[in-house]
Amino acid sequence: MKPADWYADHQVEISYAEATRVDVVDRLVVLSTGQEVQFSKLLIATGGRNRQLKVPGAELEGIYKLRTVADCEAIKAECRPDARVVVVGMGFIGSEVAASLRQLGLEVTVVLDGAVPLAKVLGAEVGGAMADIHRQPESNSSPTTR
Repeated sequence: MKPADWYADHQVEISYAEATRVDVVDRLVVLSTGQEVQFSKLLIATGGRNRQLKVPGAELEGIYKLRTVADCEAIKAECRPDARVVVVGMGFIGSEVAASLRQLGLEVTVVLDGAVPLAKVLGAEVGGAMADIHRQPESNSSPTTR
């Protein structure tokens, strides 16, 4: 996105490897190359494109995708405390959307591929912990996970 010298000028190091482990205690990311990268803050960037919902009716009005600020504003404009919302997908963005909508007072049901959110990325144990957090009825950020 930027010229190569911009990254060096702004102290951005680029590694072309997959992150295979995150150690939050020792604050490091282990790469597929074996390299360990220390961090003081960590941002997990989930990718640059939405997966398309491939079901009849996916193109109808009232079905939203979230990628831009404009998408966010369109979703927020539809939020009413008594509304029921279905969030399809429980990756990082889906999890955040579900929690945010619950905080706005909406009833939220999530549909996910698999037993727990983020299992492919974070593993079944962490994904299970995320599901438990979202299921807590006394929490303001507790969608129903199905």
